[in-house]
Amino acid sequence: MGIALKTPNPLSFKQDFFSFSDNRKSVVIYNPLSGKGHFDSWCALFSRSLLLKGWTVCVLTPNASSILAELVDMQSEQLQYLQILDPNTVLTSSSFLRYINQRRFFSNFHQYLIRASTYHAGSSTNILMRAKRLLCRKTLNFVKTHIFPSFRLSAHSPRVFAEDIQLLKKLSEPQPKIILNMYLDLYSNKPGDWRIFHEKLSFLWSYIHIDINHTLKNIQSSSLRGLRGIFYINEDFVIPSAQSNRQVDYCWIPDVATTLRPKDSTPLALKVKELARGRKIAFLGGAIGGTKNLSAWYEVISLLDPQKWFFVQCGAVDRATLTKNDLLFLQEIESHPPENLLIYDQFLKNDSDFNELVVVSDLIWGLYRNFDRSSNILGKSAMFHKPILVSDKFLMGERVKKYGIGIALDEDNTHAIARAMNDLISYPIEPSYFYRYSAEHGPVALADKLDLLLTRFC
Repeated sequence: MGIALKTPNPLSFKQDFFSFSDNRKSVVIYNPLSGKGHFDSWCALFSRSLLLKGWTVCVLTPNASSILAELVDMQSEQLQYLQILDPNTVLTSSSFLRYINQRRFFSNFHQYLIRASTYHAGSSTNILMRAKRLLCRKTLNFVKTHIFPSFRLSAHSPRVFAEDIQLLKKLSEPQPKIILNMYLDLYSNKPGDWRIFHEKLSFLWSYIHIDINHTLKNIQSSSLRGLRGIFYINEDFVIPSAQSNRQVDYCWIPDVATTLRPKDSTPLALKVKELARGRKIAFLGGAIGGTKNLSAWYEVISLLDPQKWFFVQCGAVDRATLTKNDLLFLQEIESHPPENLLIYDQFLKNDSDFNELVVVSDLIWGLYRNFDRSSNILGKSAMFHKPILVSDKFLMGERVKKYGIGIALDEDNTHAIARAMNDLISYPIEPSYFYRYSAEHGPVALADKLDLLLTRFC
């Protein structure tokens, strides 16, 4: 125990890890996705919250070092109760499979098939490339139909989730009390794919469901054994009456954002400030798909004074999900890029770099199209005191109107959007509005909720 206190190494597997718990509650946080958006930061934030509440935490995640990187500021006394493992490399018993998984061969092959089989604007239309796309689609379909999910091609399989947890429990003594799966949205919603939970399951678990309104019914129809709690972030969600008498708790948790920032300004943030040259900066970030409303974004850029405004678009563009109008505007922008727009068409490596861009900006674009769920961009807006523009049609609009942290309006009315952006700069929002939102949707509120609810499930 003395050595653990001095030099804890959360990345090393310890068979007796849970024996350190004493009277502490123990949880396994299962994080099936890494390297995109704020998934890793959210996992790290949940881990931090539970450690501070006195839990022993084991994290299973594809990229263990990225989680630890966001927790290095914690004290050794706290880190001794943290273990972060990559199930692909730590829990795999076969040395050959461990070698293959370390190099992510199957995952990379899967992603190649998806990219190669997808047509998007600019794709070659010659006969050989069309034949290649067709072959890749056929191969991808075969893999999904005949191999997935029994073969470890993707971590987003109920079978892989169950097998990882069962193996961890087999290797560990004593046993963790409860499992928390961070993103059930990634999994198949076909009841048959969850058959393993009826055949082999021997653990209590809970999960977080982001887009709960759209897929809950299909997943819940399989009556998953061992399930104790369903966490959701949309406070407007109505619990299905058919589920109200089951031994499963439905629990709202705040859609929390991290406030971590890099110690030194990133090259991208420095470039933004250099190019802006004192102009007001509007920021659009995240996965740039069809919901981000690019056509309106680009039209607003053309309406506002380029001597007063600079625009930053940061995130990988998913052309396959863009509307025809979005693609037309994007192609025009790429052909004739305006001087007052910076496009960074990549995912940032971590959430702290994203936060740095929020900090250097003056206003956040949240005018998403057909987006009826929560987004933690509201949390970033509140915690960094940056006003936000959102659609007035859905949940984000209701929150902004309730807390007053920005303006909610028609996401297609570009002239009204341009006027609203000028208004937000001319008439700054009272700091108390941001503080109120942060208090009710921030890390402290999350920690209190998680501790209370997971304790109930144990």
